[in-house]
Amino acid sequence: MFQRALFLASVIAFALLLYLAQALSFLAPYRVLLWKEYRSVIAAAFLVLLANLTAGLYLVLRGLTLARAGRRLAHVEHELLQEGHIHTELAQRLARE
Repeated sequence: MFQRALFLASVIAFALLLYLAQALSFLAPYRVLLWKEYRSVIAAAFLVLLANLTAGLYLVLRGLTLARAGRRLAHVEHELLQEGHIHTELAQRLARE
């Protein structure tokens, strides 16, 4: 799940980087000067953005995954509480072990 969040965050950050490169094309003549003076600030801001995007996407993906797993577990619990095929099959398997 973390890998998915990191991948999605990287894709979003790269898309944002491409958009900013296009939107700030008027700064192209000053590119070398800006990079020399502010490379550490730019890199730190990019890493903070990537970390925040990863954390946010991780929470969203976790919430979606846990909600789905919770519904599955509720369904299995409902099936186990009823007398039926699953209940008898599970009881037989537990008795054998």
